[in-house]
Amino acid sequence: MNEQELDQIYYELEEIEAILGILASIEHDLSPQYIGIVANQYHFKIINIRKRIKSKLEKITP
Repeated sequence: MNEQELDQIYYELEEIEAILGILASIEHDLSPQYIGIVANQYHFKIINIRKRIKSKLEKITP
């Protein structure tokens, strides 16, 4: 993985961390449907990040 790819992953994770922090702090004021929609969106973002990392690791691991 080059520096640009790592930087991109870092900022994607930072966004996910921020959204989860907001949801955790206001969970009682939001509808379960809204939380489910947002959680689903960020769940897929995490899956894609992990796939990219795994792909890069497979290329560098003998």
